[in-house]
Amino acid sequence: MSVPVAHHLQSPPSPAARDDRRLRDVCAEVEALFFSQLLREMRASIPDDGLIPRGDGEALFREMLDGEYAKVLARSSPTGLAAMLYRQLTAGGAPAGEKTVENFSARG
Repeated sequence: MSVPVAHHLQSPPSPAARDDRRLRDVCAEVEALFFSQLLREMRASIPDDGLIPRGDGEALFREMLDGEYAKVLARSSPTGLAAMLYRQLTAGGAPAGEKTVENFSARG
């Protein structure tokens, strides 16, 4: 199987582009952490009726599942928290009176 010539001609991303990509990824991780904490607190507010005994394994699985839910929520970016963080950290924020949130994706 041969590799297309264009693949060999592609230049590696510049250091600035790599830094920008890492900053976007970190902003998305912060948003996922926010959602993870939010889900944890929401679950803690549900009283345990004691009808079905729950073990440590279920608690661990539930925490892992909530972590995955948090990542999915962050990728769909319903709050725009990652975009707001990115704008603040790159000093590319909109004027104070303007409340717009552009499409933000940790992938691109």
